[in-house]
Amino acid sequence: MMKRILITLIFIASIFSCNLKKGNSNPVPIDYKVNKYGLMIGHTFNSINTPIDWTWAAEVDIDGKIDSTGMDSYMYLGEPLIRINGTDCLPALFIETKKDLITEFSCSILFWTENYSSSVEEVIKIIKTDIGLLNDSAVIKSLTDNSKYQREIENCIESIEISFDKKTGSGTFIYKIKNKV
Repeated sequence: MMKRILITLIFIASIFSCNLKKGNSNPVPIDYKVNKYGLMIGHTFNSINTPIDWTWAAEVDIDGKIDSTGMDSYMYLGEPLIRINGTDCLPALFIETKKDLITEFSCSILFWTENYSSSVEEVIKIIKTDIGLLNDSAVIKSLTDNSKYQREIENCIESIEISFDKKTGSGTFIYKIKNKV
């Protein structure tokens, strides 16, 4: 009888331990190359089976050190170049973690343009294979009319923003998802 109780306790402890390692009990998928990377808000970033080799982003890290008990920032600059308006652009990926759980993700792309409205259409056309939201006509309308889109999904805020600086002729595309809290 005592052996059964001990085995049951070990079994329950191992299930609890696995759930802690996975992170949030209701993880939210990150809509950036979801089939390739499988990133999720609420999961540990270093236990995900992805080809991403995250690098510590010391310049934006809040406490200036990597530790699994605090908040940390990481970046990835190994995405393939994409061509926008005849110029190669590098998508930059960033994550914020708290106790090794992903709390925020963003993909930023800087591009050059002379015609903002045609650039918005071109950026959407190129990026929509990587971000499923860009296949939704309501999202595209919001981006072309207001240069931004935002929604709440479970316990997260997901947004897309496209901006343009007339002085420099540069545009910025940012997809972001983060915990509400």
